[in-house]
Amino acid sequence: MTEILELLKAVNGMTPIGIITLMAIIIFLLVKGRKDVKDLSDNHLHDLPLLVENSNRTVDVLQRIEVRLGEDLTYIKERVSRE
Repeated sequence: MTEILELLKAVNGMTPIGIITLMAIIIFLLVKGRKDVKDLSDNHLHDLPLLVENSNRTVDVLQRIEVRLGEDLTYIKERVSRE
C-alpha cells in the first residue's frame, strides 16, 4: 500500500507529458507480460477507418466553430467601438 501512495505522490508532481509516458510504459509492460499477446496481434482494427472519419469530422466542426467565434468577436468589437 505504501508503494501505491509513493507512486501517487510521484505522479502528482509530474507534467502531463510525464504522466502520459508513465501510462504508456505501464501498458507496454502489462502487454509484454501477457502470454497471449497473439490475441492482440490478431486484432484487425476493423473500426479504425470509422474512428478516423469521425475524428476528421470533429476537427472540421471545431474549425468552423473557431471561425464563427472569431467573426462574432470581430462583430462585437466593431459594435463596442461605434458606441
